[in-house]
Amino acid sequence: MRLLRPRSTIRVLMVAVAAFALLLGGGIEVVRLRKLSAGHSQKAAVFRRDLLRRRPFITRLEVMARKSADDLARRLKNPEVTKLVATPGDDEDGRQLDESWKILLKTINDDLLFARRREAHTLALAEKYERAARRPWLAVAPDPPEPVEPVSILPPMP
Repeated sequence: MRLLRPRSTIRVLMVAVAAFALLLGGGIEVVRLRKLSAGHSQKAAVFRRDLLRRRPFITRLEVMARKSADDLARRLKNPEVTKLVATPGDDEDGRQLDESWKILLKTINDDLLFARRREAHTLALAEKYERAARRPWLAVAPDPPEPVEPVSILPPMP
């Protein structure tokens, strides 16, 4: 009995080249997606670190806002501190100090609001890039603009 030798026709060679191309292309795509996923993971880690770095600042602002509001409320209710609250017959010092407290409270609250918006923005970006790292074959939307910092109402330092 004679052994059959496989024929090497053009059709067989074309199928072999197509299979090799699919394997090579698939391997290249897997490598590309892994690199893309690693890049997205790095971006997500940067945003997470940024969140951890900002959190103590936001906590300090929250404490400062609470203390300032409590201080102002205490001063307004305290009958012994008459010079701190402006009434129609008071002198200019009481009115000025009362306005300074209001400006300080507004500034602290504006800073706190901005810090919270920025924290929410950073958290959204971290989650977006974590999702993109898990599914690198999907398109990633452009980053939204950062929140706008409020204009300071404090007078410039002399």
